[in-house]
Amino acid sequence: MSGSFTVAWSDGIPDARFPESGSGTSLTLTIDCGEGVLLDGTLHHFYLFIPPRDYTKGFEVKFVMDDGREVVKTIGTTSGKKIERNKVYPVGETATASDEAEYELQEDATLVDADRMEFIVDARLESYDKWVGEVKFETHTLFMTVKKEFEPRMGEVLLFNTPSKLFPEGYIGRIVSVGNPESEYIAVVAEPVADITEVFEELSLGEPIWNEDGSLNEEGGVELELGAYLSRVETPDGEAVSFTRNGSQIELSMPATRASGRKNYNYSSGNMSFTLEPGDNSEIEVSASMDLSMRLLVGIFDKKLHYFHASISPDIQLSADMSIQVEADAVDKSFHLLTAYFAPIPVPPLTIVPVIHFYGVAGVGGEVEIRAGMSYSAAMDLGFSYNSNEGFRTRSSTRASKFSENGLSFTGGELSANVHTTAGVRVDAGIKVWGVMEALCSADARIKMGYYWDVFEQTQKMSLNTESKIKGSLTTLGGVFNYETDELTLEGDPIWERYFSPLCDLYASDVNLSADSTQVHCKFKVMRHLLQPVQIGAILYSGVPYGYLESGMPYGFKPTERIMEVDFGRSYIGSGMSRREDNRVVYDDFELFEHTFPFTPEPGGYYGILPAKGTVGSGNFGDMPVNSTDYYGLRYFTFRGNKLPAD
Repeated sequence: MSGSFTVAWSDGIPDARFPESGSGTSLTLTIDCGEGVLLDGTLHHFYLFIPPRDYTKGFEVKFVMDDGREVVKTIGTTSGKKIERNKVYPVGETATASDEAEYELQEDATLVDADRMEFIVDARLESYDKWVGEVKFETHTLFMTVKKEFEPRMGEVLLFNTPSKLFPEGYIGRIVSVGNPESEYIAVVAEPVADITEVFEELSLGEPIWNEDGSLNEEGGVELELGAYLSRVETPDGEAVSFTRNGSQIELSMPATRASGRKNYNYSSGNMSFTLEPGDNSEIEVSASMDLSMRLLVGIFDKKLHYFHASISPDIQLSADMSIQVEADAVDKSFHLLTAYFAPIPVPPLTIVPVIHFYGVAGVGGEVEIRAGMSYSAAMDLGFSYNSNEGFRTRSSTRASKFSENGLSFTGGELSANVHTTAGVRVDAGIKVWGVMEALCSADARIKMGYYWDVFEQTQKMSLNTESKIKGSLTTLGGVFNYETDELTLEGDPIWERYFSPLCDLYASDVNLSADSTQVHCKFKVMRHLLQPVQIGAILYSGVPYGYLESGMPYGFKPTERIMEVDFGRSYIGSGMSRREDNRVVYDDFELFEHTFPFTPEPGGYYGILPAKGTVGSGNFGDMPVNSTDYYGLRYFTFRGNKLPAD
């Protein structure tokens, strides 16, 4: 410590003497912290030892951060401050007001600063719970004994916006009882106000968070520095989860099979893992991590709440290993994984207290036998907005998503029409403002694998979709606002899909009988990306024409006998996805199969050939679907044997 002062000894006690006047550094003591004090995610208390004396002009303490920011705290600058030996005087949290924050208090509201708090002799809070709908508020009645210099007034709204030991979440209350104002010490009772609009004439925390087109304004509102205020993380049974902090990055010490993610957000959940066992022979193991940032916006004008916006921006990474063999009714379970608790965050003039719960979600239904591994990552913006001219709305947008196929394998088996498996993570993020207003936003992101019938293409598919569910609410203690949205489910286009059956393009396929009528040559164009490989072949039938045209030419085909199954000796699975353009499906994924087999038709005989598919290695074949409706047997490729001499 260095500066301008002298030390004299009196009866063995050092007396530090400072100059009473001067300017600049002559009145400044500097404590050099060397490389600084590392903020590791827990709250730190700094004790500054200063000489006991009567500071007639008070003093200020300036904290200088490593990024150049300065936080200045003052005490006794209005009426002076006498510092006694062996006493601790709280100065308060180190917090800076947002550059975007602008506010004007109502006439009967007062911001209680550090100087006025010096006149509080004794204070206590009596707490009780109050329910507004399904939201529980912890409210407080304030009992104080103050010096007459505090000058309490009936009806005055007291605003304590700096967290302290007495008011860890800040406090706003209206004085409902004042003792004898002529006494040296006065008893004061204050009850909590019912709504934030009782405090502010105007309040603005910057630009709107949500743009008119529903996208997130990344410069809007005030960003809550969650990482700096994370105080503890617990499992549902109360077990503490250790964590380390490096800047704004938080890493939890929890095991996971595999998960990774970007770490450039305010709060990272680290890696979480859980297991669902829907049956004796089934298991879904999920690993997940989530990086999270939150933004808040409040706008009060003319004593009326005009807008309240909240957003959470999770960057989610999921991986799931599924081994499922179950025949049961659908089940969808949620597992409470972690709860992250935060110290109150001063956002002058507000005090914000976030609490975040993390859940794992998983489900399975129908009759299915699947082994699969998959991973998915997504960056999205979720939240809600209240605007006085349009009401309460949920908001969502996806900024980036990526699915990586990791050894997806399937055993086959019977599948019912409603089979599905889901795995994901859900976050319930709450923001409390003094305990008078509470905003909640629940969001989950999951990967959902399901079997369904595609009406457009008239076929069965197995698809993997991303599914997000969001829900928001805004409640005030007095019930002035009590909004809750219905749960909104957002399901995107499939990020992966496979067909159960290939499709033959009739218009690009052909069958021909050789000139000497001893061999049949087939060329089939086979399309779609399949769940499992299939053997490609053909089935030869004998039959009769469905009918005859006026010209006497036959058309169509009615099979009368199945002559043979032909194995082409090759299998097909495909390698890509079909795509949809307007109202038609374009198949980029196809393969041409050509095969010639010996066959001598009976003279005058009528024959039809169908493309066929079969289970690899089984030698058994069935009809392959074609891209044409089968009227009058037109899906058959037909040919005739040589005419009889009498013809």
